[in-house]
Amino acid sequence: MADHKSFIPPPLSLQARRPPLTTLYEYDFGDNWRHVLRLERATREEKAKYPRCIAAARSGPPEDSGGPSGYACFLEAWRDPGHEDHKAMRGWAGRRFNPDRVDLDQVNKDIAKALRVSKGDYRFRRDICHD
Repeated sequence: MADHKSFIPPPLSLQARRPPLTTLYEYDFGDNWRHVLRLERATREEKAKYPRCIAAARSGPPEDSGGPSGYACFLEAWRDPGHEDHKAMRGWAGRRFNPDRVDLDQVNKDIAKALRVSKGDYRFRRDICHD
């Protein structure tokens, strides 16, 4: 058995290669929004605040867009200038909305705010789903 004093941890470059933790996050149970979150260990950056989001695929939908099926209908109208509801959906979502753009600075501000509001009383569920 190896003496704990002789243990040399692997270099950070190898530590960052651990398999990611993938979990399913359900938001707004009534609308059944489900988000797959992939948490990966990365080399810590100086002056960065943690936890933080470093990548995302798309923007979140506008509030009260009616769940996944309602959002699909919204996007159909939002993207198609010939759709009868196009103008209304563009007006409702606002000029700054873009489903293909993610504002990581805003996402990280929202994470920090959620942690402040929770005052340290947050819990992580380990409902792990596999790819």
